[in-house]
Amino acid sequence: MELRYTGLNFRLIAEGQFTPSRFFGNTLRGAFGLALRRLLCTTKLSRCTDCPLIGLCIYQILFESRLEAGRDPSKSSFPIVSREAPHPFILKPPLEVDPLEPGDLLEFGINLFGKAIKLVPYIYLAVDEMGRAGIGAKRTPFKLVSIEDGSGRKIFSSTSSTLKRPSPEKLNLTELPKLNYSECHISFRSPCRLKVGGRISDEFDFPVIVKNLLRRLSAILFFYEEVRPDPPVSSNFGIEISSLRNLLFAIRL
Repeated sequence: MELRYTGLNFRLIAEGQFTPSRFFGNTLRGAFGLALRRLLCTTKLSRCTDCPLIGLCIYQILFESRLEAGRDPSKSSFPIVSREAPHPFILKPPLEVDPLEPGDLLEFGINLFGKAIKLVPYIYLAVDEMGRAGIGAKRTPFKLVSIEDGSGRKIFSSTSSTLKRPSPEKLNLTELPKLNYSECHISFRSPCRLKVGGRISDEFDFPVIVKNLLRRLSAILFFYEEVRPDPPVSSNFGIEISSLRNLLFAIRL
């Protein structure tokens, strides 16, 4: 059982003074989503649920991920708890951002999973548009100067203006290598939201964290690789910490 993914690393140059918000990841995600919607939304409806193109629109697939039209949740082989599918991407903002002056560098990453890998051209256009429109409360403009894939290969440079195809990677979930770790420490360095019993909770323990991570991984495999995943661990959490740590590090769910 394999999960295809590709990592994209973006570098942008500030074209004005920029003061980051406390949770810069939220600011970056909002600016990216707005840019993507401006570029791709043709109906200009206020809600994606009212759009006749639902299930076909790239913005909706990435940001308003929902079950495909015609799919009956009651007949799905994956346990559906809502009408929403997991987002097929992960935004990786810098954990710490200092105030920027014109010419300073801003770097962040995006991981794409499964079928979403083919959407790289739209991701590129949205990031470029985001920079032109400006980021933050003062709409500071940024110039996109380069993109690298997960292997470190440059797939875009502002000097050439040509986007190359990234090199996807595959993670074999049935053959995770074992590492010599006896403990796993998880640091919450950005906002986190977990549900327990269908409700958002601010009190959770290690089994709850693992259960949510594994369910998200299984959902990504189901919706974007179209496979019914075998659980990588049993329900009693009989997993070696080293394998879990390696899994989390590899795909950064």
